[in-house]
Amino acid sequence: FAAIAAAIIFVVSFMYFVPDPSRLEVATLTDSISTQWANQNGPSQTGDRLLADGKLLQLREGLIELQFDTSAQVVIEAPAEFQILAEDRIGLQNGRVYAIVPKEATGFSIYTQNGKVIDFGTEFGVQASLTHETFLHVIRGKTMLIAGGQSDKKNSVEVGAGAAKRVSGISGAISRSEERR
Repeated sequence: FAAIAAAIIFVVSFMYFVPDPSRLEVATLTDSISTQWANQNGPSQTGDRLLADGKLLQLREGLIELQFDTSAQVVIEAPAEFQILAEDRIGLQNGRVYAIVPKEATGFSIYTQNGKVIDFGTEFGVQASLTHETFLHVIRGKTMLIAGGQSDKKNSVEVGAGAAKRVSGISGAISRSEERR
């Protein structure tokens, strides 16, 4: 009986003191310009904390700047639909994200409908279109672009400073992007 009681106390204490990882605060709104959210899920004031809960945030107008606890800094331009997935990960359904990722935050990733960009300590921009195309522009440093989304067939390429790549929304193929955004 004593062992069962101790086990119950342990489980209850564990659930009370160990936070749910999907409810962790992982980023702070550090700036915003003329923002308008489609719902009440978006941060409203400088200093607001964002959770890694995967909820879809819909920025209809303006720009926001987020500082992740890992030191990664991102600017998101409206219109954009995105999710904070983890302390080092954003899901971008559509819109534009500009990221500055210092060496200590290496591995920061942006997931799109048909790909993933993994940072290696750099500065880059990602655009995800409504037609499921992904555009990557690397300003400095290097990234890894992995195309294929949820499918088993994946294609990857390292993208360095000054390069731009596009992932087709139809085929998932990676090609050089001529488009300047």
